[in-house]
Amino acid sequence: FSADGNRLAYAQRGMGGGDVFHIVVRRLPTGAPQQLTDGAANDTSPAWSPDGSSVAFVRTQEERAQVMILPAAGGSERVLAEFAAPRGDQSLPGLSWASDGKLLAATIGGEEKHGPGMATIDAKSGAVKRLTSPGPPEGDWDPEFSPDGQTILFTRITPENTNLYTCERDGSNLRQLTFENHAIRGASWMPNGRELIYSADRNRDFTLWRMAVNSGSPKATLLSPHAQFPAVAPAGNKIAFTESPTVSAIWRATVGANDAAPAA
Repeated sequence: FSADGNRLAYAQRGMGGGDVFHIVVRRLPTGAPQQLTDGAANDTSPAWSPDGSSVAFVRTQEERAQVMILPAAGGSERVLAEFAAPRGDQSLPGLSWASDGKLLAATIGGEEKHGPGMATIDAKSGAVKRLTSPGPPEGDWDPEFSPDGQTILFTRITPENTNLYTCERDGSNLRQLTFENHAIRGASWMPNGRELIYSADRNRDFTLWRMAVNSGSPKATLLSPHAQFPAVAPAGNKIAFTESPTVSAIWRATVGANDAAPAA
């Protein structure tokens, strides 16, 4: 969401096996989608600048990722930063722009002894500063700055579980918020900065849960099955999320009368 809650940016691709993601923006509630990118690489994880004039996104191709910035109305792109693309079995979106406009938070690729981790990117110089270095096969994903821009919420995935953590924008004061035995698919701050909404399969299907950052237990908030990757608008009382229902099919085949019997 843009800061005023009136525009939404998201990544979209076609149904073909070789289709890639492009960045799309639209005005809410009924504006027509406007596709901003059309290259051959995957463009994902859009993040609005605080003034709403620009959209940053992650362009991934092979082993490299670039943070790109372009005007929200469309126009020429520019490269802000480049780093190793994060790799994992469960890659989540990974870009957020602080409310003061000075930093972006991203998921960057792991080094030889580390998994994917959190990093900040200077919005002017493009300098990348790694904040977390979890040991493989762990990984830190899906960063989001708090409304005041001082704290980063992210998801840490380990072979045993997935949980939400926070740290300060300089990487200090690492804190575990949830103690789930469930998968988590995205989280977002509420505008008050004291609560968050996240997606977890606590009821077998992924649904949205709301919890206080400092205390309290998660409470079901939206029981739409398959709701994942929630985004809460900074203003306007809106929430967006993806739905990824499981598709099952029954196949039919003709069985001939003279088909050979299976071998014993």
